[in-house]
Amino acid sequence: MAKCNMLFSLIRMAPGTVAVPPLSAVQISSPLLRRIQSIPLTVDSFDNRATLPEPWRGKRDAELSSASGIAGCVFVHAKGFIGGNHTKDGALAMARTALALLGK
Repeated sequence: MAKCNMLFSLIRMAPGTVAVPPLSAVQISSPLLRRIQSIPLTVDSFDNRATLPEPWRGKRDAELSSASGIAGCVFVHAKGFIGGNHTKDGALAMARTALALLGK
């Protein structure tokens, strides 16, 4: 929750500087994992602005890479609020592809 609070603080500090509020964030979790995380509607909400696509949810590794068409996938949580990839480019591709599939 602390990272989410920091993100919402940044959004409040610079109103109007971003045309569209962020829907997801990519973060470095470890040297071997980059995460993509949906951003909640509000700081204390469990509802997200955008979740990862249903066909990806609950999948891991090669099965997820095959379903998404993106190399290096590690996981997507069954609820779709978080996922991971081995590379920054892979995590960004997951974010871009998910948003495109959601029409955002």
